[in-house]
Amino acid sequence: MFKKITILIIVCFTINACTLSRTLIHNKPSIKDGKHFSKVILSKAVKASQPFIQQPNSPLPPVKQWTRHQRLKSNQSLETYLKKTNTTDFIVLRNDTNLYENYFNGNDANSQDIGFSITKTFITSLLAIAIEEGHIKGVNQKIGDFIPSYATGKRKNMTINDVLQMTSGLNYGDYSKKMWQLAKTYYTPKLKDLVDEADLAHEPNTHFAYKSIDTQILGFCIENAVGKTISEYLNEKIWQPLGMENDALFTLDQKNGNERMYGGLGIGSRDLMRFAKLYLNKGKWNGQQIIPEKWVTSIYHRNMSEITTPNAKWWGYNKGWWLETYLNGNLNEQKDFYAAGYNGQLLYINPEANVIILRRGHNKGGVNWQIALGNLAELLHTGDNYQLEEEVVAKNNLIQQHIFEGKYRKKGGKKLVQLKRKANEWLFETDNGKTCTPLARHCPQSLYSDSKFTRIIFQIENNQVVGLYVDDFQNLTYFEKIE
Repeated sequence: MFKKITILIIVCFTINACTLSRTLIHNKPSIKDGKHFSKVILSKAVKASQPFIQQPNSPLPPVKQWTRHQRLKSNQSLETYLKKTNTTDFIVLRNDTNLYENYFNGNDANSQDIGFSITKTFITSLLAIAIEEGHIKGVNQKIGDFIPSYATGKRKNMTINDVLQMTSGLNYGDYSKKMWQLAKTYYTPKLKDLVDEADLAHEPNTHFAYKSIDTQILGFCIENAVGKTISEYLNEKIWQPLGMENDALFTLDQKNGNERMYGGLGIGSRDLMRFAKLYLNKGKWNGQQIIPEKWVTSIYHRNMSEITTPNAKWWGYNKGWWLETYLNGNLNEQKDFYAAGYNGQLLYINPEANVIILRRGHNKGGVNWQIALGNLAELLHTGDNYQLEEEVVAKNNLIQQHIFEGKYRKKGGKKLVQLKRKANEWLFETDNGKTCTPLARHCPQSLYSDSKFTRIIFQIENNQVVGLYVDDFQNLTYFEKIE
């Protein structure tokens, strides 16, 4: 109790009265927050596009096959599972055909729910367009060219690329323990002041840390470059060209204020699917190139030579999208990616399977949705069943789990580590036994430790494990298998 009171006192002294009152009144962010904030409306298209073939819902693979690593009752129906995991919207599209679309827990197709950080992918898309149109010279242009407070001082070398890739070095972090920072970012009525006053924790382009303030800075740069608000530019370049069927809302920090560009877009699920299809089609819509193709294809490219050398950029995040998905093949062969928002909002795209899956909800419901949806896409594409206990499937070949065990040596170094199987748990330890990390199966080709925030990803060639990557969601380190 004393700890909670202390935290509350710190919060009170750190954030201003308006921000504090909003925090206390609304408390935890909700997908229904559109009603709590001032907003601008993006009007639906005069004529909605019809990019998908509508049909009655088709049977999907049994839930236990694609969420087998989750706790669920045997033979539980999809609808029951989605309801119990607090899902509100669930849509599965394959080959331009709507295989499944359903709404739960009070939602329908017209619900303008907040997408939280899915909003970031709209902002980064507008950046690509602004660069293509010549408003911005490129990702290496300085932030100070658009925001005067960044033109001098320690932040003067910060570039567009730094805020695009979350390597700005600013003293923020959405996953840090500084909960007052998140409250301040989410509820502040003065986003421009927040941006102007942000200080550095690291030199730009030296450290990855996911933080919403970076996208807010990016949005302000776009506005100043194009001479329009982000809502106006979004409406002109994406909303109307894609023929969106519903109005959208963009929440503001205050009346007649600034769009909350890091996570304030309220949008219907079918329109989110249109946006995903734009990316599935490499940025093209009805023959028109909306987003440059090179920009889209660069998002899901895993360049392992870049990943394994010192680099501020983390491999699993690129231009507002996430890459650390379900893995049933080597890391550098993956091409799927997803946009994610707070409490389990997830828009998943798999170009090879030609699949788009959208899941939205009041919270995650205890599910690791990027793994589950990636698994579902794999099932729809190949029919392979994720085997959890005795064997895994990799490219239609059965690989015995014991071949993961053994000793590994850091590439180019002497450091040795060992991977052992103990009952249903895996133990990853240094050769001298001083550090031991317990891990559980994450998907067929990776293990994960919740407590250590570490993922191990196996590299397989000719049905043999030749090495593994240790991923701490900051850096990726490769170890060769030696025995």
